[in-house]
Amino acid sequence: MDQDYGRPTAILVSPIHEAQIVRDDGKDHVEYELLVVNVFSEPVTLSSVTVLDPAGKELMRIEGGTLAAATQTLFAKTATPVVPASAAVSVDVDLILPPDTAPERVMHQIAYTLKADSELALMVDSLKVDAPERAINRQPSGQAPFWSSLVTFRSTPTSRRFESGGRTSHEGQPPTNSP
Repeated sequence: MDQDYGRPTAILVSPIHEAQIVRDDGKDHVEYELLVVNVFSEPVTLSSVTVLDPAGKELMRIEGGTLAAATQTLFAKTATPVVPASAAVSVDVDLILPPDTAPERVMHQIAYTLKADSELALMVDSLKVDAPERAINRQPSGQAPFWSSLVTFRSTPTSRRFESGGRTSHEGQPPTNSP
């Protein structure tokens, strides 16, 4: 993959969180999200997300209806392959591999389109973006991440309660030790 970061592009791509292996259905699922930010003043449409191993071999391609379902606006959580003007979406990646075959890292190539009459098309050299590498936490996880035991949020119809390391705090009140 080309590491030429000086090329003009309509989108910027960044991982949202660590890629984690989850063992399910006899296979390894490498799960993570990519943040795609549209820097243009008009919408762009994602056409594919390709996941590559460190040698550049294609491991998976997400496109069509699968890409539309995996792509969501950040706050409304609406499934769409369209990134609104000056906005961002997240793309859920579920790379399914045979057990114990996940590489140390993955790379991504994201292809997108502009509207047919786009005046901004002259600004971009290519409608493909090479996203940063994503390291994979190779410790399989079937349970919640380690940080979930440190802080949890519980909501009941009458109160909201935050817990941290055995101390409980009701909204607006100082923490107390909890059993």
